[in-house]
Amino acid sequence: MYLRIFREQLGYKHRIRANNNEPNPSKGTSGYAATYQAIVANQNLHAQEFQRHRYILVLDEFHHVGEGSKWHKALQPLVDKSVLMIMVTGTVERGDKKAIAFMPYKKTSDGMTPDLSNSEDIQVIRYTRGQALREEAIVPLNFEWGDGEAEWVDKKGERRSVDSLADAGDYTNVALSTALKTGYARQLLTQCSDSWKSYKQNNSRAKMLVIAPFISIARKYLEWLDDLGIKAVIATSDDSKKAQTNINKFKKYYHYGDGKAVDVLVTVAMAYEGLDVPAITHIACLTNIRSTPWLEQCWARAARVDREAKDLKKTGLIFMPDDQLAHDCAAKIMAQQEPIIREREQEQYDRNNGNNGEKDNSKSSENSDNSNIPLNSNLTRSRASDLSSGETIDYGETAKIKSTMQNILGRDVPISTIEMKRIIDAYNQTTGETNSEQIITTKEILTPSAEVDKIRDEIEKYVRSYEGKNKLEFGTINKEIYNFFRKSRKEMTLEELRRVWAWLQKEYPMNN
Repeated sequence: MYLRIFREQLGYKHRIRANNNEPNPSKGTSGYAATYQAIVANQNLHAQEFQRHRYILVLDEFHHVGEGSKWHKALQPLVDKSVLMIMVTGTVERGDKKAIAFMPYKKTSDGMTPDLSNSEDIQVIRYTRGQALREEAIVPLNFEWGDGEAEWVDKKGERRSVDSLADAGDYTNVALSTALKTGYARQLLTQCSDSWKSYKQNNSRAKMLVIAPFISIARKYLEWLDDLGIKAVIATSDDSKKAQTNINKFKKYYHYGDGKAVDVLVTVAMAYEGLDVPAITHIACLTNIRSTPWLEQCWARAARVDREAKDLKKTGLIFMPDDQLAHDCAAKIMAQQEPIIREREQEQYDRNNGNNGEKDNSKSSENSDNSNIPLNSNLTRSRASDLSSGETIDYGETAKIKSTMQNILGRDVPISTIEMKRIIDAYNQTTGETNSEQIITTKEILTPSAEVDKIRDEIEKYVRSYEGKNKLEFGTINKEIYNFFRKSRKEMTLEELRRVWAWLQKEYPMNN
């Protein structure tokens, strides 16, 4: 569709074709498309083709091409012979932190980083998440974070356990790996599936993507979905031909219930990036990868605007383990979106106060561990957040909101917890109430442990917000806190946490 639109707007008649390493790749058209794997498999064919004709070379998701890799070596002759090279990616980082081929770098205090400045030979065109949100080219992402407990036997034969993924500390990786292989994963997958099925009653186009940590676990997830009465297909690298067939089935839209619909896809890493299926509304992100570029690409599968569904898809919903590493990845993205959040808040304020949409510029300046044996795990509690606005709902209020909506409607609600809260808050405004707590239940007195959790969470939110607003490198203030108090916040008493809060107000005040 987009190619046809571009062709009409730009007035050209060029066409390209797919090539599977056949002779004469373009076969009379203006060009051809090939995978990196295909180019590596027959390097001479493509190098000779670029000697025969003047080509524009487009490298899609070029961050996959590591410097010095076999892909780099296979592509180099094409780069050398191309008349123009266009490099396209959603991230200029690699999960393994290695350099990206053909990418200019510069030296900074943090080491070598990508050089995204323009020069006589290079033109950099940026399109940020914030711009995409502003132009409504993507939909906001809401998160349902699931906390849980896990138990395993370590490499010394000792039994280990954690009561909370969110507070697992040094045990986070092994606890997460255990949870993704046992009961916790099944419970979170069931939650995501129930939400998707309820959502699908309103939007028949809705599809669900399930990301598993390993191929063997992906097959187990497929069995669990079958137990839930959900027809799903799998796409993994151990059977690439079948995987491509299943991905094509997943991309198609059939009327729900006609027997042909394939609306759920289980994969590991094969289909997460570059999978353009705008109908995806739900992602069960059951992966142990905690690389920001990788997760950002994964979550983006649900951020696509579905033009066919129109207003039936307003958000993408991600079900995610509630571990600190995952929150760190989300926090970096949220920090990038802070200016857009302030813009929206200002626009809403202007509308509410009759400013006709005019902005007040004075205010707007602002991998698997095989040495451990997973025993069992359980999903214990959930909380929610909105990646676009930064709004969060804690464990207690999330439970109360879901319980209230379930009691009122007698069934699962096909919206996120964030959206439920906004409905309740809107209701409260019409009745004179002040917040969602008042419609749900009376506020409980905090126990000492709950107060510790509350202060710890508030400190973390404060730190992330300050770094985002002041464009500080992520983690800067946490290092300062540790250097000053010489103790991890997980080890601090209630009184010590209060001193940290007072120190933050003095050293890093936010006058908002």
